[in-house]
Amino acid sequence: MSDAQQEGAVPVFETRHRMALALEHADVSVSEMADYLAVNRNTVGNWLAGRAHPRDAYLRVWAMRCGLPYRWIRYGEAPPYTGPERRSERSTRYNGPERRSHQEIPGSWCTPQSLKPAA
Repeated sequence: MSDAQQEGAVPVFETRHRMALALEHADVSVSEMADYLAVNRNTVGNWLAGRAHPRDAYLRVWAMRCGLPYRWIRYGEAPPYTGPERRSERSTRYNGPERRSHQEIPGSWCTPQSLKPAA
């Protein structure tokens, strides 16, 4: 076994890898991105191959076109998670007593009888 396998080495994902993933995510071809950025197709190919590095202005437009955060493409930083909670977090949190409808609660001020208009 090699040293990398023994130590559990993890591959490093560079900006160029995230750029390629962004294109795939957005279903955008290299030619389409080159046209969108108004650069030569070979320029985009060189960026993706790691032979050249795009300026930040191009990366920002790349991110916007692909619908992804600039910081993820540039630095690999994922934005903070703001979606619904994961199931495992939900099941371990105490949410208080089980909710019941107003009709099940004795002495509730809002009952079907109280909603009837006075005669």
